[in-house]
Amino acid sequence: MSSPYILSPRATEVLEAIIGGVAVGGARKIDNARGTYMAVNVDRLSQNRWAVAHTYLQNGDVMSDPDVQFVKVRTGYMPTAFDQSGVIYVEAVLLDGNDQPTGFRDKALRDLVQFCNTWLVNIQEQQGGVDAIRAAHKEG
Repeated sequence: MSSPYILSPRATEVLEAIIGGVAVGGARKIDNARGTYMAVNVDRLSQNRWAVAHTYLQNGDVMSDPDVQFVKVRTGYMPTAFDQSGVIYVEAVLLDGNDQPTGFRDKALRDLVQFCNTWLVNIQEQQGGVDAIRAAHKEG
């Protein structure tokens, strides 16, 4: 049985396909759906932390729908924060200066993991599968 605090194996495979090869400080946009679904944006915030988001423009501002931050921990990937622009921001995991978890809000983290397990599989389906996501790295 997997931990309720890290992503499922299937969601982990999708996340690793999305974030693979992005250098610290770098970013990538994956849009295999070409407008049918929202593109996926990834920013590598540090050696151990990434932000994955769907974004859109509203009155000239970039809005997230949503933007989720993830950290790599010993046992897998843990979502740490969720931002739905203008609606809600949830920080489920507290991080130290080295992006290591120092505390968490149990229900918020469980809910965020459950959401991400579904959301990442949806992204996989919308973007044509894990292989198509990985291929987009070579094209972009």
